[in-house]
Amino acid sequence: MVTIVTRPQWDARSPSSAVDLAKWSQRTGFVVHYSAANKDQTVRSIQNFHMDSNGWRDIGYNWLVTVDGRVWEGRQHTWDAIGAHVQDHNTENIGCCMIGTDADVTDEAKRSIRWLYDEACRLAGRTLAKRYHSQYASTSCPGNNLRAWVQAGMPISTTEGGNDMEQTERLINDTGSPNRTVGNVLADIENLRNWAVSEPGAGSLGVPIAGSVGDLLLQAAQAVLDGSLVVDPAAVAAALAADEAWTQGLADRIAEQVSQRPMSVGLSVSLTGSASGQATPIE
Repeated sequence: MVTIVTRPQWDARSPSSAVDLAKWSQRTGFVVHYSAANKDQTVRSIQNFHMDSNGWRDIGYNWLVTVDGRVWEGRQHTWDAIGAHVQDHNTENIGCCMIGTDADVTDEAKRSIRWLYDEACRLAGRTLAKRYHSQYASTSCPGNNLRAWVQAGMPISTTEGGNDMEQTERLINDTGSPNRTVGNVLADIENLRNWAVSEPGAGSLGVPIAGSVGDLLLQAAQAVLDGSLVVDPAAVAAALAADEAWTQGLADRIAEQVSQRPMSVGLSVSLTGSASGQATPIE
């Protein structure tokens, strides 16, 4: 799970003047940067430099990431803020900076940057362009490592080895374990989402288009997780129509893992598109 460090937690200074805001309709891209300095420098020191030396009203980046994978809130209002990271292109771009040099890049940092990108796409309701600083200016930023990674599409890896599809298949297909906990399941949600949204009609990785098969499957899964089973009957009906057997298996599997007991999940769908059902423990 991603750890977010808020502005109060890193003792951010208040902006020297009101921060300008952008609408999501104005956003077209997500720009990756690096600080090109010691990986141990603090976010507060970067803010001090931007405000005291550059004369900016606040830290220039919307978000920052450290090599341990922590995500740090940047400019006040983060997502909505117009930053100061790409000259003449700050309104359309969200800026994210990894603190460190080219040699400091880690998989943890990449996964967190990718998480931020996916979240930006989700909030925008569409796929944003993956960009890097040197596309706009004559600069080494964000270094060879991150530049090549962005050009490759920001692929993410896992600490356990194998790609996301392989790990998610193991999650869904294994026979279950009595030691499986809710925490284990939540830790795998990212992989589950990546697999679900690979269905036809899905948008950016981790950000299913509303009404797509991936979106509908996630709604059905969330209904099991929160105990109501049916969040949107029409959505569940459409998901079942898309792939009834796969969806039923997914619902059964999640219910079993979250409860840590075998569950019987019953779903019924009418021709009119309504759906109902319940999840009950098997004694």
